[in-house]
Amino acid sequence: MQNYYMNYFKLHFEEDIKKLNLTKYKVCKILNCTRPTLANRIENPGRFTLDEILTLKEHDFESMNRLI
Repeated sequence: MQNYYMNYFKLHFEEDIKKLNLTKYKVCKILNCTRPTLANRIENPGRFTLDEILTLKEHDFESMNRLI
């Protein structure tokens, strides 16, 4: 069940990136993190910090609403 949730989250996160016309590189700049760190967060959404979640919510990432 947990693996299903992770894939479901990844789908919604990537939809947000497309909808907001961003790249993963730009998301890394927003979060001040590396690409491997972002990839890890996307695969394991429980690893997003509260600050990261709030920052992405400020940038209209609807997928963050699934984490809080």
